[in-house]
Amino acid sequence: MERIEERISGAKLTARDRKVLDYMMKNKETACFMAAAEIAELLEVSASCVVRLSGKLGFPTYYQFKRALQEEVAKSRLEEKGEPIPYERIKEYENLTDREMIERSPRTSREIWPGI
Repeated sequence: MERIEERISGAKLTARDRKVLDYMMKNKETACFMAAAEIAELLEVSASCVVRLSGKLGFPTYYQFKRALQEEVAKSRLEEKGEPIPYERIKEYENLTDREMIERSPRTSREIWPGI
């Protein structure tokens, strides 16, 4: 898979695109879980600006752009700390009933995201 940085070099970006991209690349660990509307509100741009950026980088959807960011964060986190990123733990909970999910749920955010 082509890294996001490689996609950036060939993209024609506006000042607003660059503002969004700079924020997302500097804040990968949080931005990779944010909705387009959240980023837009934070940066005072439109949500469509955030979504269009993903297309300019060659991603069919904003979701796929976020997913690529998540994968990059996960890889760097594993390389640096040997820790999985929280979304990787979702597979542990996917097929559980509500009761099983409650029983297995961590009690604190530190248990959910150790090391953060």
